[in-house]
Amino acid sequence: MRGIAFCTEGEHIRNYLLTKTVSKGKTSGGKPFLTLMLQDKSGEIEAKLWESTPKDEADYVPGTIVLVEGEITTFRGKNQLRIRDIRLATDGDPVKKADLVMSAPLAVEEMMEKMTRFIFDIGNPVIQRLTRAL
Repeated sequence: MRGIAFCTEGEHIRNYLLTKTVSKGKTSGGKPFLTLMLQDKSGEIEAKLWESTPKDEADYVPGTIVLVEGEITTFRGKNQLRIRDIRLATDGDPVKKADLVMSAPLAVEEMMEKMTRFIFDIGNPVIQRLTRAL
């Protein structure tokens, strides 16, 4: 699956994304819509869910994983996702939140080991003790 940050205008996508933020709005004609900020490990994109329902407002809340299908468009110089189809991810879907959140390129244990080595390489014993305490 290609990251959302690498998609280009006109591209059709079908990806699992994490709902970062949601805001409600009304069109000039009075119809409700939702603006969703969706993300994966590569970045985020704004998406519009037109003619949203109260069920949509209840389902699509921050922290939920969705399977979304649509086209990448550009609005005011920024990519935006025009949603064609969207649904909540289920337990049977092959995705976890950790798959969609930016993270360090190394495992926690490996980073701790490197940091500990750097601390013990500090020559001044006072600074070393102070650094270990912090």
